[in-house]
Amino acid sequence: VLTSIPSNRPYKIDINPVTNKIYVASLQTSGIVKVIDGATNGTANVTVGNWPSGVAVNRANNKIYVTNYNDSTVTEIDGATNGTSTIKVGVHPEWIAADPVTGKVFVSNSDGSSLSIIDCASRSVKTMSMPSGPRQVAVNPATGKVYLACYTAGRAVVIYQTVEQDTKVTTDDNEASWKYIFTGNSKNQAVTSTNHWSPYKTTISEGFFSLATNQSYWKFGSYSSSTDSSLDWLTGNDWGADTAIYGDNVYLRGALETQSATTNNLGVGTPFMGNITTYVMYRIDYAAPAIVWWDSLADDNDSLDGYGPYTVKAVITDFSGVDNATLYYQMSGKSWPSVAMTRAAADTFIAEIPAQIVTEGDTAVMSYMINTGDHANIAINGSNTISSDIRTFRLSNLTGVAGQPSDPALPKTFALQAAYPNPSRGQTVIKYQLPKAANVKLQVYNVAGQLVKTISEGQKPAGYHQISWNDNILSNGIYFYQLKAGVFISTKKLLIVR
Repeated sequence: VLTSIPSNRPYKIDINPVTNKIYVASLQTSGIVKVIDGATNGTANVTVGNWPSGVAVNRANNKIYVTNYNDSTVTEIDGATNGTSTIKVGVHPEWIAADPVTGKVFVSNSDGSSLSIIDCASRSVKTMSMPSGPRQVAVNPATGKVYLACYTAGRAVVIYQTVEQDTKVTTDDNEASWKYIFTGNSKNQAVTSTNHWSPYKTTISEGFFSLATNQSYWKFGSYSSSTDSSLDWLTGNDWGADTAIYGDNVYLRGALETQSATTNNLGVGTPFMGNITTYVMYRIDYAAPAIVWWDSLADDNDSLDGYGPYTVKAVITDFSGVDNATLYYQMSGKSWPSVAMTRAAADTFIAEIPAQIVTEGDTAVMSYMINTGDHANIAINGSNTISSDIRTFRLSNLTGVAGQPSDPALPKTFALQAAYPNPSRGQTVIKYQLPKAANVKLQVYNVAGQLVKTISEGQKPAGYHQISWNDNILSNGIYFYQLKAGVFISTKKLLIVR
């Protein structure tokens, strides 16, 4: 839990991602909606009706709608000022959903067996009879369909929103699909507006558009070509990097006719604007993932336990979610095989460089790197990927028979070296030296003196050795590692920080 904000009997909650405000309805007779600033966690209380039991945000007009169960009303909150007004609906309204595309709010009246539909622009209300026991209501703004769960009747109702008045002046996209928008994606949308009046048609004067999700002002398009009754026009690239919000956005477009004919279907000189049509587009994450941290592997100079496998861990974060991570490795300038990294924790990925063979007397160089992409990678043709830098470590096989080093000479004394890296994220290398063969054991203690880890090396020959220790269990803190080799005992400190 990052933080908690006190609220009396919080019952329902909704968010406006455009303004970064959160609205919490408190279930009580003296109705309160707590408004939380998502940036600062500051709060403000807005008084609503009796027993607020549902809340829905229309992010297209920055209005918040709260059902007041005991009052049979809906409170409309202005997201800019927190001012309120009251709208009368059906009996005992409870669940509520807003459609930012059509500007309608749908209220499930649980004891009235009805659904009230609020027009956000006029605040007018229509109430439709529904099967008994209406409960949860949901709307799909992409299709315009409304879904209502009727508990008592045992039915799920699908409602189709329809155009109430057709002006017969339509505006349509010429492009088959516009799935996404992101920074650097200059999107000049081609549009055609057509006058379908009969028998008297007028030419189209202007095409206009707006990104309603962030309440942007209307913009006029530029002409491409025209006929007596239609106009081809372009939106231009005036969308900007930060005009859309992540996820679905509501794009509106329409047209104005010229009134140049001597008469039209509505009478000479009548102002006329065509249908406002809507389209749902999606803004996707345009930033590549961030490789926050990944392992730096220590040199491997011990041939007795072989060379590898070598575990590589990485912490990778991304707004839209990491889709894939791949570990590439190269042995002494050869090809770059790869292995897919698996998710070990929320943002932690892991893979192994396979065991290698190093000829006696040789030293090899292992290079390795990480490539990763997010869920938006396929949609934008592979540009949402990133690669790490290349890191290296050495694999040395310079020991002779039975572990007796030929160069350098045998150590003269017992010694325990400092762990590397230290501080560690849970993976570290501990080196030690033996002037003669000994039974070796490494034990790790916490600051309370409790034994938390034992590594038994068994009988080791005279020479230089190391222990590669990987641990994802121990928590952050200070630990002490103690090496016992025959009568030799040495202790050093290790700090784990993840």
